[in-house]
Amino acid sequence: MKELVHCRAMESLYRQGAALHPEDSWKLLAEAEKWRHRALDQIASRFEECNGVRPAGPEHLPLVA
Repeated sequence: MKELVHCRAMESLYRQGAALHPEDSWKLLAEAEKWRHRALDQIASRFEECNGVRPAGPEHLPLVA
């Protein structure tokens, strides 16, 4: 859980930095995205740990015609 909180905090800091420094926003937003993905990985790992299953990704969703 601490790791998830850390990832979210880092994502937030990079997004705030992007707002304060528009000239570097592309780099800062890229870093924020990396932290967001790390947070999502933490959530998925925790889900798997608690439930013993992997959450369904888009590849497992039924096709709608």
